[in-house]
Amino acid sequence: MKPQTLIMCAFGPYAQETTLDFTKLQDCALYLISGDTGAGKTSIFDAIAFALYGETSGKQRAGEMLRCQYADVRTETYVDLRFVHQDRLYRIKRTPEYTRPSKRSDALIVQKASVELYLPDGSVIVKNKEATKQIETILGVNSSQFSHIAMIAQGDFLKLLLASTEERKQIFRKIFHSDVYLEVQNRIKQDYLMQQSDVRRIRNAIVQDMQAIEADETILEEWIRQAQEGIGMETALAYLEEQIGQDQHALQTQKKQREDHRQMQDHLRKQLEEAERHQALQEEKQRLEEQLAVWKEELEAIEKQLADNKLQNERDQLLLKKQALESAKSDYEKLAHLERETAAVALSQKQEEARLQEYRQAFFKAQEHYEQMQKQERESEDAALLLLTQEQRLKERKQRFHQLEELHTLEKELMQEKKIYVREQETYVMIAKRSETAQQAYQQASKALLDEQAGLLAQTLMEGKPCPVCGSLHHPKPAARKQESIDENTVQKLREESLRLEEQMVTASHQAGSAKSKAEQLQEHYEKAYRALSLAKTDLQKACDALRAHIDQEQTHYEALKQEAQLQKQRREELPLQEQKAKQLQEQVRQQEMNLFQSQSSYQKQTQALAEQRSKLQYASEQEARFAYEACIKEMQELEHMLITVKKQQESKQNAYFQAQGRLETVARQLHTFTHGDPVRLKEKLTAAKTQEEIMEQAEQRLFVRITAHRKIYDNIKKRRQALSKSEERLTWLKDLSDTANGMLSGKAKIMLETYVLMNYFDRILAHANLRFMMMSKGQYELQRRQETVDHRAQSGLELDVLDHYSGTLRNVKTLSGGESFQASLALALGLADEIQQQAGGIHLDTMFIDEGFGSLDEDALEQAILTLEALREGNRQVGIISHVAELKQRIDRQILVIKDKQKGSRIKLL
Repeated sequence: MKPQTLIMCAFGPYAQETTLDFTKLQDCALYLISGDTGAGKTSIFDAIAFALYGETSGKQRAGEMLRCQYADVRTETYVDLRFVHQDRLYRIKRTPEYTRPSKRSDALIVQKASVELYLPDGSVIVKNKEATKQIETILGVNSSQFSHIAMIAQGDFLKLLLASTEERKQIFRKIFHSDVYLEVQNRIKQDYLMQQSDVRRIRNAIVQDMQAIEADETILEEWIRQAQEGIGMETALAYLEEQIGQDQHALQTQKKQREDHRQMQDHLRKQLEEAERHQALQEEKQRLEEQLAVWKEELEAIEKQLADNKLQNERDQLLLKKQALESAKSDYEKLAHLERETAAVALSQKQEEARLQEYRQAFFKAQEHYEQMQKQERESEDAALLLLTQEQRLKERKQRFHQLEELHTLEKELMQEKKIYVREQETYVMIAKRSETAQQAYQQASKALLDEQAGLLAQTLMEGKPCPVCGSLHHPKPAARKQESIDENTVQKLREESLRLEEQMVTASHQAGSAKSKAEQLQEHYEKAYRALSLAKTDLQKACDALRAHIDQEQTHYEALKQEAQLQKQRREELPLQEQKAKQLQEQVRQQEMNLFQSQSSYQKQTQALAEQRSKLQYASEQEARFAYEACIKEMQELEHMLITVKKQQESKQNAYFQAQGRLETVARQLHTFTHGDPVRLKEKLTAAKTQEEIMEQAEQRLFVRITAHRKIYDNIKKRRQALSKSEERLTWLKDLSDTANGMLSGKAKIMLETYVLMNYFDRILAHANLRFMMMSKGQYELQRRQETVDHRAQSGLELDVLDHYSGTLRNVKTLSGGESFQASLALALGLADEIQQQAGGIHLDTMFIDEGFGSLDEDALEQAILTLEALREGNRQVGIISHVAELKQRIDRQILVIKDKQKGSRIKLL
């Protein structure tokens, strides 16, 4: 990757758009970047890194921190980089996220980060993540690798030179991503700790099981102590086995004793039942004797009641009353017939009255309607005139609405033509810029071709011979050939492209002019129509909507007037009919009044006949007579029921009395068959026996619980002893593996798995570094990784020593002088860059920056360092040195001078 041009705008210390043309440095392997402190020398590399990956070399500045504090608030912050990679040209432009004033107001808004990556095939990528991923694919390295390969900062690599094993490991871990080996170390160690916890868990479980054993405390404490160490479980298992056997024998004996005791309880319980039965029979005998005496008295009372004739006399009287009520039934039927006829006459009278009222209301309503129709007939002439006026107003409104709609359509056409004109104008501007760029490229190529031809001609010039162009015999400053040549075909293609774009520009200009002319004609037509309508400055759409609403209202009013006119016409036709209807209703009212008078006369006669019939009867109505008859029947039925009930009671009492006498004789015989005993004393004996049985059962339960518990403990200890054996076996080899991977082997070097992998990388880095360090030190020094460990307690494997070939001694790298340390750190940095490039698949970057550190070198060491850096140009690589050292300004011809301006920001000048 070789940069072509770098444009920085409002970035870092560069307030204005600043362009750095790297193509002017292509003829030199080394160039110097110098300037005041804080001027922005390192910002050049930061801008390249940001353009490529969206982050600076140190990843310490982002967003608002990248924007220049001297820049105008309206100036956009961006970096635009063009670079060549594998003979293909790429361009990428990035904008960081920063705060800027809004274009529409004074408020501050956040300008989002953006990117534009232009690929050689013409495609453009505008998404940040996709652009960064594409750059990583093109260059073959990520941001971190690029920063370590393309940028060597003296301070950072001096830290790497003097770092301890742990510090160097942290640096290499970020570069070579050795976290996976660290994760393996930690995973193995975690597995070991988890296995150690599992062993401890099993031992604790065995201890908990042993704590539940019922044994002597001294013996039990010894078993627990041994179990905590993972030994001595056989003695506890033997004790449990013996104790379980003894308890099982005792349990069988206890069960036999409890069975004998239960048989004794059954005998006591039988005696108690016989005693309680004898006592119950005695109580039943006494109760039966008392009941027989009561029933005897009740039977005598019933017989006396049946012998009395009072109930028979009451039944005869009720029979006579029943016969009298049955004979009066026909009189009540005649009364009911008269009542029905009277009710019918009354109902007819009410219907006649209602019908009269209905006829009167209909007549009054018809009369009123007739008068109203006469009044509306007089008002119909005014309604016709109002309808005609409304129709004319509605017609005028619709005509103006049509004119407004035509004007609105014209306005839309005008806006569309203006958009076409703006689009054509933008197309013209874009093609004009492209044409100008093509013209410049053609002119530069033409000049380069002429320079190339001049260089070829200059190679044929000889002193004393005339120049074929000017004829001069002396040639003090012959033209020099450029490193990159250009042929006539390329110049011709650029010329054709320039002419093609110029033709497109003329076409676009004509199209833009045509669009402008059409838009102006529509504008003139629109303004003329606007003035013709005498409209105020308003939105045409709103005016159309408002007028449409008025038209809808006027149309509704017109339809209402039209409907009213139709109604007036109908009323004029109905007026004679309504007059005739009123006269007919008046005649119906007169006839109904006569019918009502006849109905009232008939009702008076019927009422008089009904009163005479009621005076002849005992009861006021047939219903009352019926109620009296039914009450008589009911009373007779109740009397009959009473006689039957008394006889049934007599029969029931007699049966119960005879049954009780039989039961009394049976009880007397049963009393002689049961043994007499004291139930209270027998219950006390049975209660005592039950208590003794509960005690025996509890003892049996305790034996069963202890047997079950000891058997479970026995099985658990036996099973866990097997699991403990397997777990301890796995713990042993896991500990060995963890100690090896984490550098914890006793008496050996503390080298972790990750350190061992990084040692391999470190050896390859030192092999690359020593090629340059030997040359810079003229064969005196060689970097070596320390092989022997001084302190077995500390982590080792990445310590660094230096071999002095002049004295043949191996010493600590910290003993080097300041200049020698810079040479070593520079060689180490270049070696690391070489290794990273190999790890990235052998990619090759044609650009490298070295930041500071040359001030500590003497003249001879500086010369060796420059020779080493010049050797880096193999493969057309360029090296930019960022330094303040004056000797470098004298030794390196091509320079980039960064000039610091406290008011306007930094600027760049090529020397």
